[in-house]
Amino acid sequence: MARFYLLTGKYNDAVTSARIAQAGGSLNGNQILDGFQFITNPEVLFGADLNVDTNSYYASFFAQMQSFSAANQGDYGTTLGYPGQLSHHRTIDPRLYNQISATDIRADWFGPDNGFIKNGRPDQFYNYKFYDNTDFEADYTYMRTPEMYLIEAEALARDGQDGLAAVALFDLISTRDASYAQSTNTGNALLEEIYLHRRIELWGEGFGLLDMKRFNKGLQRTYTGSTHPQNSGYFDIPAGDNQFTFQIPFSEINLNDALTTADQNPL
Repeated sequence: MARFYLLTGKYNDAVTSARIAQAGGSLNGNQILDGFQFITNPEVLFGADLNVDTNSYYASFFAQMQSFSAANQGDYGTTLGYPGQLSHHRTIDPRLYNQISATDIRADWFGPDNGFIKNGRPDQFYNYKFYDNTDFEADYTYMRTPEMYLIEAEALARDGQDGLAAVALFDLISTRDASYAQSTNTGNALLEEIYLHRRIELWGEGFGLLDMKRFNKGLQRTYTGSTHPQNSGYFDIPAGDNQFTFQIPFSEINLNDALTTADQNPL
């Protein structure tokens, strides 16, 4: 409900729901380097406990996200995922990586510059955040306690309660970065700080699209130093563009008497 209330602008309800959800978990910065493999992690609120009978092997999340194969994984997973086998690595944008504090443990979710070039672009900043040391049996995490603190902070900030928003943000980030000082930002500057930490904390967890729409952000990948490959993903989309909104399935339009083709979202 906290997610729903935030997206619909019901900020008081978002704060209340986020705080209720926080009580179901805890913050533990010491366990965020475990590859996000286990729903027994105290920060996990909701997830799926996978085993040999319920995993999906090469169609699994970790098969798509893990950066390394068994031949070069070291301590970062034994699952033979596509990124490791085919060198299609999931990487963080260098501009975002460079905004992570040197004292922030989340910097260890991503690898340094390795000097490789692929498809005309530097192949850098591999993700170590997600890895599987099982035989495709790593659990799926759908919701974590840190998200609830970020929802609380954003909802409070959007409701004009900057002081309380800064406290909620500090409660989370101080478990990731012992050097983090409670923010003195207000207004849009505080919202931008919250947005930054959403991008860092929730990287790879599926929030980018709705966050960009809510914060009215565009997608910019064509810049000097971009690591996005030239043959795919090297493009910009301005804020508010129609491409940020999905089309309504034709089957829904055809079967729903309340809809006509005129109701279709523009391309």
